[in-house]
Amino acid sequence: MLAEPTSRTYAFPRNGGETGALMRAHDWERTALGPPSGWPAALKVAVNLILGSPECLVPACGVTDRA
Repeated sequence: MLAEPTSRTYAFPRNGGETGALMRAHDWERTALGPPSGWPAALKVAVNLILGSPECLVPACGVTDRA
């Protein structure tokens, strides 16, 4: 298991156990999202809420086809 950050500096995501540790260790520079420092605040809040929840949560995006 990957260790949680020990410094008091902000690390994204903050918690999340093993999944959060894997996300912190991932090379986001090589993805379409880019590094978390460039992610919209709403996305970072949603990820932190999901990873910190004791319940199983899945992000969903409602898309409608409006003519």
